[in-house]
Amino acid sequence: MYKALDDKVPDSVGMIQLQHGAHMLDRAEGGMIARVDLETLEPLFDYPPKPDEEPQPPAISFTSQIAELAAENQRLREENNTNQLALMELHMMLLNLMPDAG
Repeated sequence: MYKALDDKVPDSVGMIQLQHGAHMLDRAEGGMIARVDLETLEPLFDYPPKPDEEPQPPAISFTSQIAELAAENQRLREENNTNQLALMELHMMLLNLMPDAG
């Protein structure tokens, strides 16, 4: 691979560096880096198709998908807390509007 880059001008060739052990889950599932998303510089993986499915186009790594889902889960958890506080405030307001039973 380096031989193919030997005649290139170093400034004209981009490179990303992955941490040691990065994307272990993807490799364990048979994933191979197919290309790199030039906007995000994230590797896109090809995964071998399961026996009952069609081959899929390269996709973001499982590692990235898990990170995105974790961030979305955190956002939803915070939104849920905000909604619960708003419901409690509405409940208290309604209780204050109700006449005393007595």
